[in-house]
Amino acid sequence: MNSKFLLRMLLGWWGCVCMPATCLQAFQVGLFGRAEPDLVATYVFNGRDEATFRADLQRQGAVQLQRLQTVVELTDQQTQKLELAIKGDVTRFFRDVGEVREQTQGVNQNDQAAMQQVWQWVMPLRERSMRGLIDEDSLYQRMLETTLNESQWALYVAYRERRRTAEAHAIILYTVSELDRLLPLMHKQRQALVELLLEQPFPRKFRPEQKAYVGFLVLGRVDSTRFEQVLDQNQSKAVERIVAGYKNFAGGLKW
Repeated sequence: MNSKFLLRMLLGWWGCVCMPATCLQAFQVGLFGRAEPDLVATYVFNGRDEATFRADLQRQGAVQLQRLQTVVELTDQQTQKLELAIKGDVTRFFRDVGEVREQTQGVNQNDQAAMQQVWQWVMPLRERSMRGLIDEDSLYQRMLETTLNESQWALYVAYRERRRTAEAHAIILYTVSELDRLLPLMHKQRQALVELLLEQPFPRKFRPEQKAYVGFLVLGRVDSTRFEQVLDQNQSKAVERIVAGYKNFAGGLKW
């Protein structure tokens, strides 16, 4: 056997056993050449290593459970089931991460078409991680629906609606403040716009990056004649132009 090859094998084994992951990666790059870029770590983990990202997701789930426990008194058995569901959601996410990693191995990053395909694979994972793994389709949510009794479920639903209402109100206030910056508005106009938007249906689900402009998408669903009751003609036209600029960003909203 080639002595250089044998040396590489022995040093590689020693590194796996004795070295921290970050040192091992640097060691292997020096020994075997440049490591292949981890596109999942770049676009999904935002540069963090997998262990740190996994721990962050588990902490997010634990925070969700702690919030629930401030609203609903859970039994030990219920808590254990929900903790297992959180672990299941994290495990399922990293199973999908592994599949995407396999798909992106060896991709030429200088090939624009190939990188567009990579983005199509990576984007769903990125969105899931940004909005949090606990959503309507999560194992946690399904476990919640089957584990809570009727009175607990009623408390949870009321709590969830309060949070959604508070979030919608905050987004509407931000939207009106942005309009005030662009137009500007009189105090009574600001108040009237807030009241008008609060009357409108609000999306029950939207992507994290849509939060900054979802209020404008709600505004776009308001009949233009309602604006005329609040704004002057020039302001109404300006609002219509602003809203039109966000129409193509409505993908993924659930009303």
